[in-house]
Amino acid sequence: VTRDEFVRSLGEAGLTALAELRPGDGTTGSAAARELVDSGKLTQYQADALLARRFDDLVMGNYEILDRLGAGGMGAVFKARHRRM
Repeated sequence: VTRDEFVRSLGEAGLTALAELRPGDGTTGSAAARELVDSGKLTQYQADALLARRFDDLVMGNYEILDRLGAGGMGAVFKARHRRM
């Protein structure tokens, strides 16, 4: 994944507040993701989902998914943040 593709993925995932990354400096999407994780703007879970283009794993209704805490036979538990609060 290129940096340009990663920046586009931020917008497609509805995480446009994180689009402070500018496309085109030649680094990879993985490097851009690491930059955002290191600065605290993304969690590792979010970066992995963006790189794999699993956008449905990032937003549920008004909640931005931060991490998957666990899963079992009947469901999964996520750490999330309300997008407007």
